[in-house]
Amino acid sequence: MQGMGYNACSILRLDNAGEWELDYSAWREMGDRLGIEFSYTSADRKEENAPAERACGIKECKTKAGLLQQNLEPSWWQDKSVDANWLLNRFPVVSMAVSVPSDGDRSRPLEDFSGGQISRRTIDRQLYYYVSCGTPALVHDIAVKGSHIAAKTRWMVAKAMYNEQVIFWCPYTRAEVKTKSYTAFKLRTGVHWTQVCGIAMPAPTKRSLLLSTDLTEKITVQLSPPNLDGNNIHHLGQPVTAIKHTDKTTAAPSVTQTGHKAGMRGSVKVNDSQGNELIADTDTGELVRFHSH
Repeated sequence: MQGMGYNACSILRLDNAGEWELDYSAWREMGDRLGIEFSYTSADRKEENAPAERACGIKECKTKAGLLQQNLEPSWWQDKSVDANWLLNRFPVVSMAVSVPSDGDRSRPLEDFSGGQISRRTIDRQLYYYVSCGTPALVHDIAVKGSHIAAKTRWMVAKAMYNEQVIFWCPYTRAEVKTKSYTAFKLRTGVHWTQVCGIAMPAPTKRSLLLSTDLTEKITVQLSPPNLDGNNIHHLGQPVTAIKHTDKTTAAPSVTQTGHKAGMRGSVKVNDSQGNELIADTDTGELVRFHSH
C-alpha cells in the first residue's frame, strides 16, 4: 500500500469497546500520529455498525463450519479463525451486480488490497496448495537421506498456510515445518486426526469448564512467598475454574469466595504476597502488579 497516492486508512469506524474508547488517550495519540480519524457508533444502535457486525457474522459461520468439518475440539478455534481469514481473502465476494462477469472470474479481496501486486494467478496457485487446518498428512522429512533405511515421511497435522506453503505441526515433538511436499488425507465425518496418528485424544482443558458458582461468586486468590515482586507469575487464565498447589516448600495460596450481588456477574481477583492486586498483561499473558494512577 506504500505505492498509493493516498492513505490506505483515513477514517476508522468503531464501537464503544474499552480498548479503543473515546476517552482512551493512548489510542487517540496513536490516531493522531498515523493521521487516522475515529468515528464511533452508538451502543444502542447495532445497525450503525452493520458492515462490521455482518463481517463478524460471516467469519463466525466459516470458523464453526471448519471446526465441524475437521471434527476439531474448541481449542482449535483460533487456528480455524486464521484459516477462515486466509480463505475469505482469496475468494471473490458474491454479488448480483450487473457488472459481475457471468463466469464469476473477478478480482479477489487480496488482489484489491495489494493494488494488483498479488495477482489472481498467484492466488489460484496458493489455493491449489491449500490444506484445511486440522488435516493429517504424511510430510516429507528432508533430514532423512536417501541412503538411510528409515521412513522418509512422518505424520503431521496442518495448522496454517504461508503463501503456497503449508505449516504442519508435529503432535509428537510440537515442532512446526513449512513445506510443499506432503500427502494430505481427507477424513471421514466424525474421525479425528489423533485416530490417524495413533495417539490419545487430547483431554479438554479445565479452562473451558464452567463451575456453577462462576457467575455468582467473587473469588480472591492470595499468593504466598516467594512471589514477592509479582512480575514473573504465569497467567492463571480467566475464569479461574481450579487451583492446584504443587510446591511443597511454600504455603498454599489462600482462596476466599464470597457471595455477589444479585444480577451481577462473578469476578476473580489475584493478589501477591504483599496484598498488591495483579492483572494479566495483554502482551505476554503473565500476571503483573497493578499500578493505579
